[in-house]
Amino acid sequence: PCRTEVVYTVGFEVLDRIRGAQRAIIVDACMLGNQPGTILEVGVDDICTSHGLVNSHAVTLGTTLKTGYVCFPEEMPPELRILLIEVKEIKEFTQQMSPEVEQAVDVVVERIKAMVGEKVEMGS
Repeated sequence: PCRTEVVYTVGFEVLDRIRGAQRAIIVDACMLGNQPGTILEVGVDDICTSHGLVNSHAVTLGTTLKTGYVCFPEEMPPELRILLIEVKEIKEFTQQMSPEVEQAVDVVVERIKAMVGEKVEMGS
């Protein structure tokens, strides 16, 4: 069964939500100098080692996830995908999205549906 969780932190609460899952897809905001609305798919190692992610939630998210894989290796998802959406401003939390980010969210939703669909078809 698939479930969607909304977490307003990139701290250890994320681990509580994904531990025990076979697969997880995380979507987060980033500010890396790309055009707003740019979508990046990265791995845990990418976001832990990239200096370009310094101005991003992804640095903290990467540290959190890496800690999970070190401390709870048997409980962390064997399949984890991370999608980042470039935003104009990351320091201010708001429910309002720019048109570029809103369009990217629509694309990410379709991409996630495809990812989940691939697994369902393969597992059937």
